Amino acid sequence: MTSASATPPSSLPQYSPDGQWWWTGTEWVSATAGGEASNQAHSNYATYTQVPAYGYPTGPFSAGSNPYQNSNPYQSPNLYPNPNPYQSQYPGQYPGPNYYQNPGQNQTTNGLSTASLVLGIVWITGLGSLLAIIFGHIAHRQIKENGQRGRGMATAGLILGYLGLTAAIAIAVVASVVGDKAVQSVRQTANVRSDLHNAAELEDAYYTVNSTYTNDISQLSSAGLITLSKGDSLLVGVNDETGYCIIGTYATGSSHTWSLYDSQNGGLQYITYHSLSAAEADCSDPAINDFEPLVGGDPMSSAT
Repeated sequence: MTSASATPPSSLPQYSPDGQWWWTGTEWVSATAGGEASNQAHSNYATYTQVPAYGYPTGPFSAGSNPYQNSNPYQSPNLYPNPNPYQSQYPGQYPGPNYYQNPGQNQTTNGLSTASLVLGIVWITGLGSLLAIIFGHIAHRQIKENGQRGRGMATAGLILGYLGLTAAIAIAVVASVVGDKAVQSVRQTANVRSDLHNAAELEDAYYTVNSTYTNDISQLSSAGLITLSKGDSLLVGVNDETGYCIIGTYATGSSHTWSLYDSQNGGLQYITYHSLSAAEADCSDPAINDFEPLVGGDPMSSAT
């Protein structure tokens, strides 16, 4: 038996909303009445979708079963069947959860940062400090790029390097100044001693002609011209018959050193005197106690 007033459903096969009719694909057939058409519909559609009174189910189920059996309408659907997105569903094919570790766990220490710190401590007269600065800056750049450890050591190496380099430069400047003064002093002493030799030769030449010594520059000039290095001064003390002592100094400046030429004690004395009185006292002839400026001015005005 068919019902002409029923509207065919959109999906096949289905019951009518009241559960009394089958839709065979071409017509409605009574679901309660027997007959060949009803039996054929049941045999052709062993799996179907039952339409409950309050709506249609969403999936197929076997004939005679309840699609809503054991269902919990309050249970939240499982949107994430695998709670660990990093866990591999295929062992051995993808990395497990331990693969995603904190990058700091496997960090290495930058070697140049260690070298910078060591060289900053060693110093090596400034060379180590210079290398510490170079390695420290390179280490900072590498640590920033690679995420390595050692930034603190690189910073310490830079600080020590700059301090050491500053100290090396200061020492070099002081050494240069002191060295220049030392070289100048040596040069001046050498010039004074050379002038003493020249004056002694004139005294000896004068004695050869006159059989006496003199401290008169005009008389010595007859034996030859006395030329002195710039800034030198000579004082001479004579014993007319036995010999002479000549004392020389570099006359400019507030500090003097003195040299002595003693004709009766081997000539030039390679001793540096720090006062005129000490040089005079070292003259071997006790009769010589009066020293007069020979040439170059009187150094007594600034002698110490």
